Amino acid sequence: MARELVFVHGRGQGLKDPAALKREWIDCLSAGLAKNDPPLPSIDDSLVRFPYYGDALDQMTAGTPADQAAEVILKGEPQLDAGAKRFMLSVFDEIRTELGVSDEEVVAASGEQITEKGPLNWPWVRAVLHKLDMMPQVSAATIAIATYDVYQYLTNSVIRRKIDTGMMTAMTAGVESVVVSHSLGTVVAYTLLQREGDHITGTCRFLSRWVHRWRSTRFATLRPVWARWAVTGHRPV
Repeated sequence: MARELVFVHGRGQGLKDPAALKREWIDCLSAGLAKNDPPLPSIDDSLVRFPYYGDALDQMTAGTPADQAAEVILKGEPQLDAGAKRFMLSVFDEIRTELGVSDEEVVAASGEQITEKGPLNWPWVRAVLHKLDMMPQVSAATIAIATYDVYQYLTNSVIRRKIDTGMMTAMTAGVESVVVSHSLGTVVAYTLLQREGDHITGTCRFLSRWVHRWRSTRFATLRPVWARWAVTGHRPV
């Protein structure tokens, strides 16, 4: 039996047509295959699965537009709990480490006198993001909202269950699947496969630039991968 291809999309896909999104992913893949020398044949559409969770993801922010959600996150108080703050600052610190940004540079860029540098001191967190926003091809708002989405998915069991159920339904029992994921979809796909792998009949191959570094679903393991994605722009594919 032929393998099936499972595409797992990222964030920001709410209220979109799942069929149109699937068609866009297939067309992009076909264009890439055609550029190969010699050209590779296109994939049979009937072998492509596209679990859509955009609307479920939107429920995490109650349908709040991305720009407004980013503003809420950047303000920090009182919307974010202590766990979210710790997780987000750990990611931001990984990013600035990748970029070689020191504490002194963060303080200088903020123009404020900051003495405490922990996650519960949100002015420090905002200062880190402000400095990152000054770096070429880095968006503090994008980093903040993407990181918060990851935290929400990992900690909100109701939403995660909805998303994971759709993912499981998309994978045909007994059929080898190749999973190709993007952005938050990589966290979704990898977390699910790590947790439910024993219940999935057959073989699943997971294509991701950074998946070899992911050994568990613990936040400590997710942080460096997510941080590198945010810095380099090389999203897991």
